[in-house]
Amino acid sequence: MTKTQRILDLIQEAAISFRVFERRGPGEGNRITNQVMAYVNRQVRQEFGPETVEPVLGADARQTVDFYVREEGTAIEVEFSLRNPYPCLEKDALKVLLAIDNGHPIHTLILAGDPGCQRRLAAPAPMAIMRWLRHRHNLEVKVVELQNNHIV
Repeated sequence: MTKTQRILDLIQEAAISFRVFERRGPGEGNRITNQVMAYVNRQVRQEFGPETVEPVLGADARQTVDFYVREEGTAIEVEFSLRNPYPCLEKDALKVLLAIDNGHPIHTLILAGDPGCQRRLAAPAPMAIMRWLRHRHNLEVKVVELQNNHIV
């Protein structure tokens, strides 16, 4: 198993354990997201070291990604509300492009999101952005849809 896959497994396990995708009252979603990310950050830091968790990849802009697996050339961003119309793809891609410009060898950006995010990001505009990133910057964007529960 690659480090990237292990990190995605930890994110998925935490999303289920903390019931991330249940509806909650105002502000509760942010509280749960913060708890989940703190938990996953601790797990990843323990298994792979501190350089993998929220590294600063752009000295000038002080931009970070959630996880960076340098030897696999992969940045991972967790967006539990990726299916919403917020510009996470654009924001996360720009952070990675800045990191590449600062000498970090990244060729894959993984967006780990909520159920429904793959359909949302299969719309024409996000697809055009992902094609442009691949053709102009050799950056492959992969969308990983997290599940609500264990699939047997």
